[in-house]
Amino acid sequence: MISDVILEFLGQVISHPVKMNPSPSASTSSILTPLIEALLLEGSYAFKAPCYNSTLSNDKLATCQQGSQWSQTAQAIMAGDLRAGV
Repeated sequence: MISDVILEFLGQVISHPVKMNPSPSASTSSILTPLIEALLLEGSYAFKAPCYNSTLSNDKLATCQQGSQWSQTAQAIMAGDLRAGV
């Protein structure tokens, strides 16, 4: 029965308490750093507004996001490094 499984699980949790990480901020950083780097590489408009100042050209400004750096990375993964002749 489900109640037996729950009781067994709770008994194991009580008899073998989990030791806490002495530095939870270090483990949080190790989890969130790759996610934040991926969002920045994607060019998320949650971090910077898009550069839509003109229909023909978009100036490169530090205050807005132009394009996605991930496009270059994805192209290299899917098509190889064209500059290297691969």
